[in-house]
Amino acid sequence: MKKTLHIIAAVFSVSLLSACSTAPPQGFATAPAGEASMAALREALLGERPFVNWDGSREYLPGYVASFGHYFFGATPDFFDVFEFALVDMDGDGIVEVILSSFRIDSIHVLHYYGGDVFISHHGIRSLGGLKTDGSFRWSSGAANNGVARLAFNAGHAYQITVAAQDTRREWGSDEIIEDHRIAGEPASLQEVMAFFALHDAKECAPWFPLTEENIARFFP
Repeated sequence: MKKTLHIIAAVFSVSLLSACSTAPPQGFATAPAGEASMAALREALLGERPFVNWDGSREYLPGYVASFGHYFFGATPDFFDVFEFALVDMDGDGIVEVILSSFRIDSIHVLHYYGGDVFISHHGIRSLGGLKTDGSFRWSSGAANNGVARLAFNAGHAYQITVAAQDTRREWGSDEIIEDHRIAGEPASLQEVMAFFALHDAKECAPWFPLTEENIARFFP
């Protein structure tokens, strides 16, 4: 039986934000990456190398599992089994990021290599879904406020760039309905944004793989 690694989990709700199959396609190959980055990501996944948190602190994945789970849920680390992962070049720099996923809690985590370190970023269930092979994804803060975005990184730390967004809301304290739909930062009609979403949703979904020591050895030789 394959040994599933007990590391920090992340819910990936494919039904909520543009469904994607988790079955890997035949002949799938990861994006190119240098030996140093792949070695560092492998060591971080195996708990042999610390990653850098948003606040600059360094922590190993097993310890992060325990502290995260206890702080937010009072649960034991076993509750946060990550059962699959994806390898996607999220920012188009030619180096893959590792996206960790589980169905157990409402977050996913992205591991990014920069300057000899592995950085980790946390993303809620509604802020990164329907991940595509080109690194684009869907986000949602409500039925009438959602969009397509990408990740970018500054000195290792992740931030989100919205590519297209639908935003329909009621003005505070009145019955006025405000519509602010955009593509690439420019005003657009709702129909144009919906057409953009349709094209995005038709893109190839990122494949997901069981997070086992065997697969880590396979993708991080």
